Amino acid sequence: MSQTRYLYDATTQHIQVLPGNSSGHDYVIGDIHGNLTALNLVIKSLKKNDRLFVVGDMTDRGKNSLGVVKTLFELSNTEPRRIHIARGNHEELCLRTIRILNKIFTKLHKMEKNKVLQEILSINQIYACSKLINDPLLFNQLQNHHANGGKWLIELFIKEYRIGHIKIKKNKLNFSGLSFIKKIYQFFKTLPFILHIDGKNPFNVVHADMPVGDAEFSELLNGNRKLNDQQIDYALWARIDHQTSKSRSTKKRNISQNDHLINSVLCFVGHSSTLADNQTAVRKNRNTINLDAATYLNNCFIVVDAIKMKCKIISTDLITNEVKMSKKHISDYLKQIKAMRNMKKNETNAYNFFKLKNTLDTESKIEKTESSSEDQPKNV
Repeated sequence: MSQTRYLYDATTQHIQVLPGNSSGHDYVIGDIHGNLTALNLVIKSLKKNDRLFVVGDMTDRGKNSLGVVKTLFELSNTEPRRIHIARGNHEELCLRTIRILNKIFTKLHKMEKNKVLQEILSINQIYACSKLINDPLLFNQLQNHHANGGKWLIELFIKEYRIGHIKIKKNKLNFSGLSFIKKIYQFFKTLPFILHIDGKNPFNVVHADMPVGDAEFSELLNGNRKLNDQQIDYALWARIDHQTSKSRSTKKRNISQNDHLINSVLCFVGHSSTLADNQTAVRKNRNTINLDAATYLNNCFIVVDAIKMKCKIISTDLITNEVKMSKKHISDYLKQIKAMRNMKKNETNAYNFFKLKNTLDTESKIEKTESSSEDQPKNV
């Protein structure tokens, strides 16, 4: 286990680089937050060579977090080329909660409170153990995740302990092969913090915001592709005008107006619902699109085709005006990018045409000169 604030090991790719898709579509969606019904609609819409990219936050708040994780866990194993997920702050919260519960259960065992362990049937009974374990921070962090939708995970942990999928052996928790808590832990800790999709028109997928500017990111891509803890924190938690932390306010990637549509890499994020007052679907000066449509409430996704530069709404319910407006802002921005790319392509084609024409004209003149020289009578 890493000694740093965030959990990753040698197998974790901080920045995962993927090739462009030349035979299908690349679709990007925002936070899922336990909405399995809407996710299944998106998955069913995928064709043979299509890929799906998720900005993170698979779990919490919605009705079926466990179902979402099981679905994406299975797909990532059976069709790893098609499903790609960036780590979000709620995946990080899940990892932290599993570690906290591990500590609480292990400490109670070491304190020979086995009777207390045997009687734990609910979340409230875990909180009651705070009187036995003097570690307020531990329980505050657990309560924070519980308040933000993590109840399902705590209840799953308790259930697996009760039925024997989690046992304590030699003062350590032992997870059997039947434990899905173990699968969640292994699945989430391998998720990258940033996905970079290479190709003709590259793009990035990160949960909250790009933690570095384009020049520094290029250096990371050409280097060890590792982020430090401050960069990871920003990638997972940044928000526009963050209320509690200046270091988490989105600011890292300011791009000049003339460059943002052409010379910077388009980035897709989530984390902050576009329905909130101070959040926007498009951050033009950062060439960033926010796809968080509060899916756990609105039962829909705004889905972007990153190759065709189009977007659509996939919904299980009536679509609200707020979601329609966000979709319109994103669609308009994608059209701008596509138009600028076509203009640049046409300019390049025109430049190459005239360059080729000049080359051919020059070669033709040389040939005529040489031919004329050969036709001249030679002195004998």
